Amino acid sequence: MMNRGFSANLLLSLFLFFVASVFLGAKVSYASEGASLETGLADFKNENYEEAIPALLHAFDADPASASTALHIGLAYKETLDYQQSKVYLNKALLLDPSIEKTYGHLGEVLYATNARNELEELLLKAKEKGVSSSQISYLKGLVHLSKGHKIRGKSKLNSLIASEPGSEAATLARKAKESIKKGKGRLKLGLAYSYQYDDNVMLKPSHDVPGVDISNESDGRSVISARLDYSTSFDNFAIKTNYSFYQSIHDDLKELDVQGHRISLTPSKKTGKGTLSLMAGYEHYTVDSGGYLEVLSLRPLYTHSLGNKSWLNFTAGVASRDFLRTPLNQYEDRDGTNLNFGLGYLVSYGDKGGTLQIKYSFDKSNTDGANWESRGNKGGIMLKYPLANRLSLNLNGGYYHKNYKNIHTTFAKKRRDRIYALNSSLKYKHENLVLKLVYTYSKADSNISVYDYDRRIFGVSVEAVF
Repeated sequence: MMNRGFSANLLLSLFLFFVASVFLGAKVSYASEGASLETGLADFKNENYEEAIPALLHAFDADPASASTALHIGLAYKETLDYQQSKVYLNKALLLDPSIEKTYGHLGEVLYATNARNELEELLLKAKEKGVSSSQISYLKGLVHLSKGHKIRGKSKLNSLIASEPGSEAATLARKAKESIKKGKGRLKLGLAYSYQYDDNVMLKPSHDVPGVDISNESDGRSVISARLDYSTSFDNFAIKTNYSFYQSIHDDLKELDVQGHRISLTPSKKTGKGTLSLMAGYEHYTVDSGGYLEVLSLRPLYTHSLGNKSWLNFTAGVASRDFLRTPLNQYEDRDGTNLNFGLGYLVSYGDKGGTLQIKYSFDKSNTDGANWESRGNKGGIMLKYPLANRLSLNLNGGYYHKNYKNIHTTFAKKRRDRIYALNSSLKYKHENLVLKLVYTYSKADSNISVYDYDRRIFGVSVEAVF
């Protein structure tokens, strides 16, 4: 009897334990799933798309019937430029709930970006069958025309949509599509600028008297005329940018220091998942006092990686070949050679008015024909753009450069070491195509060879027009 009673109680206890475990497990699982969805949606709202994806995927695994979760996963992948995964989850969202109209527009944009023309046309037919709103239909029609190369028809359809329903979701997508048309078609931009500067140490006079060095008339004013012409075009995730820049300084008194510069560059780039990889090839030519002075050939790869939450990492490297066109009297002062550099940076955007903070570090090595100029350097810098008003911003840029020279100087009988400090500040006002700037620059060099010490201040005002 006791054994029978014990067995019955044991079975009852096991049954109750099993029921409680299932119930509590379901509660915990439900809470976990709810927390994942809540976390994912919060990250999505804050534009932390990379962080949002794992949480949303966890929530979708727990509730695979949620069209809203599938939609947000698809949109998060779309923002990180992973169009293949975006297409998968936007299609799932459409199958789960065809009544969510904005899914059609976002899926259409992904299909257009991946050149899936047939799927795009099928999506348009499906939207018509489901009675989707006219704005989404108009947007999809515009994309279909664009995918077939009918840019005039496509732009006309998008323009009509924007004019008739400017506040709709489809109109927002239409504006983005028009921007992509401009990029694919190619954009030409011209910038013209004039500035007047006062430089209190044009010739980098040493900060104190040095025996045997006689430099006078070190301060002067100058006019600076500059122009740049940019042409850029893009196709899907690939883009090309070309640039020509012109620079001319005209001093009030020290005419022998007038500088003219020309620069051309070609920069192809490609988006790769969360980042962009680019390679800049450039050529520069400078004259001083109307005579040839310097030629530079350079190659600079750059990788920018998105961290989410409006922040990026930059990795860069570069090589530059420098040819000084005037032969020095002393062979040890020959600065012809090659410069190598490597760098990384962190950039974060804050606020809703375009504020940015950037931190940089770089290492460079100069191999020169003249023994007095071979060096290695470490440079750090911090840049802040602080919006003061809608069109007014304050820009601050501070840097430190520690440079060690490889060889014993042939004149001063010791190895040279420089520490260079720099501060650049500007007040910038932008109105439509015009940009006005007030600029102050300060730089200071402390060297263990006093002839290379200097203090320099530049005050300037500039106006630039961009077309």
